[in-house]
Amino acid sequence: MKETLHIYTRVSTGVQQDDGTSLETQLEEGNKCGEKLGMGIKVWDEGGESGSKNDLTNRPKLSEILDLIEKGEIKHLYVWNTDRLSRNLNTWGMIRYKLIQNDVSLHTPTGKQQLSDPTTNLLIGVLSEISEYDNKIRTERFRLGKINKIKQGFWKGGPPPYGYKLK
Repeated sequence: MKETLHIYTRVSTGVQQDDGTSLETQLEEGNKCGEKLGMGIKVWDEGGESGSKNDLTNRPKLSEILDLIEKGEIKHLYVWNTDRLSRNLNTWGMIRYKLIQNDVSLHTPTGKQQLSDPTTNLLIGVLSEISEYDNKIRTERFRLGKINKIKQGFWKGGPPPYGYKLK
């Protein structure tokens, strides 16, 4: 029986989902990986959902993948970047634990990552810390930029109040 590479794709926002090309690129790269490994493909497209939350309530596809991992039904998971799984340390820690406990191979464009290997797990852990840090800094920059625009008299964003037009 041919092994299956489970490809998980996600972007962070609905705008990226609708107007961007990242989902297609992630899928294309996953397909290349599956072809190279000689595996069948199963695609799990989460669409535009944030990866920085403390839980997976907004990500049913990833929740289903994790359930199947616990049942031993998934042994190979592809993500374009580990931050597609999570940018939150608590959530990412839980995901890593499940991958390790169930001896799942994590595939990325750079190759196969076996998290049961202590060195690989350390490297992935450091990268996840950097990803969470980057996400927090980006969020703060966005917040401060919005406050600065408001102080300069610009509109705060969103639709204008009834009867007003934006210029």
